[in-house]
Amino acid sequence: MLTDEGLFMAFVNEVKPDLLKGRDATQQMKLQLGDEFGEDFKPSLTREEAERDDPFGTDSKYYIKLDSLRKELAGVNGTMPTTVKEYLAKKQKLENTESQKYEIERETVKSQYKMSDVEVKAVSDWAHKLKFQDLVKVHRFLRKFPTRNPDITSTPGDAQGTKSARQKFLDGVF
Repeated sequence: MLTDEGLFMAFVNEVKPDLLKGRDATQQMKLQLGDEFGEDFKPSLTREEAERDDPFGTDSKYYIKLDSLRKELAGVNGTMPTTVKEYLAKKQKLENTESQKYEIERETVKSQYKMSDVEVKAVSDWAHKLKFQDLVKVHRFLRKFPTRNPDITSTPGDAQGTKSARQKFLDGVF
């Protein structure tokens, strides 16, 4: 419960529901916005103007904070499960959905590349053991062959695919 706020809120709602019922989302939002932006703050730009003209300005930050508070407090005032059992069932359902998506992807790749179950397990085990350092090594190795893998560029951070001198020459000839 210390790390899962949803579980904590479901527990509190089940054991002492009066603690959450007295919580008014609108008043809570006003207090938090007042603490962060000042009690008298009113945005001078509309939401659209703030996003277009000053995306990193105070007005834009105000609207972003307002949206996040609405989303956060909406969970407390209605969409949260009322019991711990209900919350855990909802969480288990989400985990099962993710697991099913993963299995569908595995089966698709398995059939696409005509892999055996042994190879699928070997690749899966290898991937679970990967560290970021290993990914960097693989990425750098693949950057040496930009024409074979267009998604990996020879220049780190370069968003566009680069062609080798050989490939440019062949494109020019044909």
